[in-house]
Amino acid sequence: MYFMKKKGGFFCILAVLIVVSCKQKKEALSTNEVSPENIYYDFQVNAAEGNDSVTILANFREFDEFGYSLKLDTPSVIMFDGTNLPGTTLEIPGTFYETQRSLADFAGMHRFQFNDRGNQPFSDSFTFRPLTLTSQLPPVVTDSILVLEFEGLDTNDLIHITLTDTSYAGEGIERIDTAKNARIVISASELAGLTNGPVQLELARENVRPLLQRRRPRGKISITYRLRREFTLSRNQ
Repeated sequence: MYFMKKKGGFFCILAVLIVVSCKQKKEALSTNEVSPENIYYDFQVNAAEGNDSVTILANFREFDEFGYSLKLDTPSVIMFDGTNLPGTTLEIPGTFYETQRSLADFAGMHRFQFNDRGNQPFSDSFTFRPLTLTSQLPPVVTDSILVLEFEGLDTNDLIHITLTDTSYAGEGIERIDTAKNARIVISASELAGLTNGPVQLELARENVRPLLQRRRPRGKISITYRLRREFTLSRNQ
């Protein structure tokens, strides 16, 4: 009986290894093996104040964002502003295509272009604007509210706000808001949830929109810009 249990356990492990091996093999699919209509595009642009570089990423999936990773084989190619993006393959995320650009001169119009196995192009353009926090935060915050004012926002831009203190039990503040008249207010009740002392503030403008071709969803593009600040909270308890 013990032997049978061990043998059964061995075959279970073997079956898992076979499934994992097959999945890893399938994840090495080429875009040339997939119909162009079944390729999902994921384009990302990530930048942060204080970082000289902008990271541009592109990866491709079968069917949707949860599909198998695809690698590009000739004649398929992905370009950013007319320049081919080099590819990197890792075991977990699969194949992705990445480049770095200087943040100092990145503002303006940019374009991704993908040519499929039939050399048919799909392109998408976007305009990049850095986000600026125009209000100067004092080193020590004692007021009942915190007012944040910005430049570089469009009307419907969403800001992901995160404030964390150094207390062990503190949960901090995390929410997504639309800046009304380019302003966001952190209320007194929110600040009351933070412990006096050093506070880390992170602001991220996250623009995510679908990529469409002939009115059909083909993927998404996300453009993220982050700001970070630090201040000391000293409220009257």
